[in-house]
Amino acid sequence: MEGANLSQEIALELLGLTRAPQLQKLLFTVFLGMHTTTVLGNLTMFLLIHVSALHTPVYSLLKSLSFLDFCYSSTVVPQTLVNFSAKRKVVSYLGCMAQMFFYEGFATSECYPIATLAYDRYAAICNPCSTHSPSLLRSVSL
Repeated sequence: MEGANLSQEIALELLGLTRAPQLQKLLFTVFLGMHTTTVLGNLTMFLLIHVSALHTPVYSLLKSLSFLDFCYSSTVVPQTLVNFSAKRKVVSYLGCMAQMFFYEGFATSECYPIATLAYDRYAAICNPCSTHSPSLLRSVSL
């Protein structure tokens, strides 16, 4: 049998939260509602900061946080919704690795603006009246 394709796709079968169809419909609705609220909230905050006169470094970091949270939540929830509505709950190995890569990448990326905001607040609290050491975000140009 020369020339035969002997490759096979590696897929992972997802067991899910439950096997009860009624509960899967309820979970689909709950996850869809939570994801929609998250997406709309983050996009609204992103657009409000982008369009308005809020262009200080703190608001720039909040805008990047809302964008990262939008990306972060959009890596896992769509596949979860598909698995709630599908009869055969499988994901390919490459799809799983790509999803994990983006999930971990966005989760790690969120830590940097949060750490910058925390350090700025720490510096502002420890030196509230110091004019020689302004807060970090006033001296950083984004």
